[in-house]
Amino acid sequence: MIRDLLFTDLDGARLADPETVIEAAADEPRYLERVPGLRSVLVDDAAGRYHRYLALLALTSWGHAPVYPVVAATVEQGRNSPWHGMLTDNEGRDRTFPALAGAVADGARFVAEAGEPDRRRVLRAMLGRADEVYFGWQLGHAVDAPEWTRDLVEAIERGLARPADAWALPAARKPVCTVVSPPSTIPVALRRMKTFRAPAVPRFGDHGFDLALQLADLCAVLAKHDRARAVDLAERLLRRDSRTVVRTHLCSVVPFRA
Repeated sequence: MIRDLLFTDLDGARLADPETVIEAAADEPRYLERVPGLRSVLVDDAAGRYHRYLALLALTSWGHAPVYPVVAATVEQGRNSPWHGMLTDNEGRDRTFPALAGAVADGARFVAEAGEPDRRRVLRAMLGRADEVYFGWQLGHAVDAPEWTRDLVEAIERGLARPADAWALPAARKPVCTVVSPPSTIPVALRRMKTFRAPAVPRFGDHGFDLALQLADLCAVLAKHDRARAVDLAERLLRRDSRTVVRTHLCSVVPFRA
């Protein structure tokens, strides 16, 4: 079913990836007629884990408010979520949660006024876990507005208060990595993208990502709306981690110091 819903365009042509359909709905509302089918996949216990994740991603991107509690519960589970680590990048970081953050951001184009409070609750939940879960640049993009200033400050301060193990960047550590067999409906060209290897040299601390960089990116967003607070938090961050890459991510907040 997921192949017909997310890997097929309106003319019946097969597509290489689900993003084509998900993104096309902004200009072609007929794709939204697939919402009932995607809801059926999401609640079908017999459906593959990856299929259900794609259904959630599409529904969230299309601002389908009834799924926001599902996303919020997923965020609350964090690294214990069955979807966490299902997709990773070349450095071993989770990509499922960044994609969800991007989907919540995209949902602003579609969500009805009555569903907007639920969408914002999901974003607030994501900021509440930003010191423990990797959300990538997508979270900063989703909360790039003045009304998120207080939540951004609180998220960065929580991160700065994390213990040393959350900041550690060990030279070598055996990663936790789940290899997912690709569903038969995924085109052959995409299958290698859905199966991944553990990185030979893990680069991230106990929380599976570079916490300092995530905080730096949130600082950069905060600086657009409250520069004074952002500068203070950036200076505190640099006192804890002054790597060149962190200074680079903060160069829009504080001057880069070689």
